Amino acid sequence: MTVKYLWRQPVCRNNWRVLQTDLDKPRHELWQELFFDLFYVALFLKLGNIIKYCGYDFDQISSVFATYLIAYLTFYQMSMYINRFFTEDLVHKLFFLGVNFGLFMMILNVNDVESSQVSSLNI
Repeated sequence: MTVKYLWRQPVCRNNWRVLQTDLDKPRHELWQELFFDLFYVALFLKLGNIIKYCGYDFDQISSVFATYLIAYLTFYQMSMYINRFFTEDLVHKLFFLGVNFGLFMMILNVNDVESSQVSSLNI
C-alpha cells in the first residue's frame, strides 16, 4: 500500500477516447480486493446457514434478503469504483478501510445458527 498524497483526485484507469487493447497488460487483483471478497464469503455462508436451519419463514427470508441486498450493492459499487479509478491518497484508503470495517461489523451482527438454536434466531 503506497500513500503518496493526503488527497488527490482519482485517475481513470483507461483512456476511453483512445482504442486500447488490454491483452498485453492484464490488470491483477489488489490485496484489498481479495481481502474484501473474503468478507462476502463469510457473510454468504452465515446467510446460507440461516436459510438452511430456519426454514422458509417469511420474516427470516425477508431479513436475509435485505442483508444480502445491502451486501451485494456494496460489493457492486466498490468493484465498479476500484476497476474504474486509481487512487493512492490517504483519504480514499481511509474510506475503503471504513467500508471494510462497516461490512465486518455487519457480518459480526449476523448470528450463527446451528440445528439446536432454530427456535431462537435473531438477525
